[in-house]
Amino acid sequence: MTNAAAADRIIEIIDDALADDSWEHGPDAMRWAPVEEQPAPLCVGAVVDYHGSLTSEYGEYVVVGIDSINGRLTLRHYDYPEIRLDRVRRASVTDTGERAPVCQECGHPAAHRYRSHPGACPRVGCECPHHD
Repeated sequence: MTNAAAADRIIEIIDDALADDSWEHGPDAMRWAPVEEQPAPLCVGAVVDYHGSLTSEYGEYVVVGIDSINGRLTLRHYDYPEIRLDRVRRASVTDTGERAPVCQECGHPAAHRYRSHPGACPRVGCECPHHD
């Protein structure tokens, strides 16, 4: 098979795949995925497992913001809310199904699972009065 014939065959395969209605553009602009493989939408307060390119930051995070233009996530670590990740791709997280209340004023998780006073902001030094 010549290079031109191989290129024509690849274009034909892509055209056939795009013509199939069971495929939709995924949330990551560089990926096409079948409809059933699309990740469920996230909301502010969702607890997610981060497994992106920053391997030292793997763990459970709370979604504290979602960019309205590109859908990138802003995350705060569940146990250490001073750790923040910005512009995280949706494909880099997995929803755990848990929900955590998030303060609308400071963006920190409004409850900490290891604190006796769940209304206090778990971020050290945060003086946000809106957790009560």
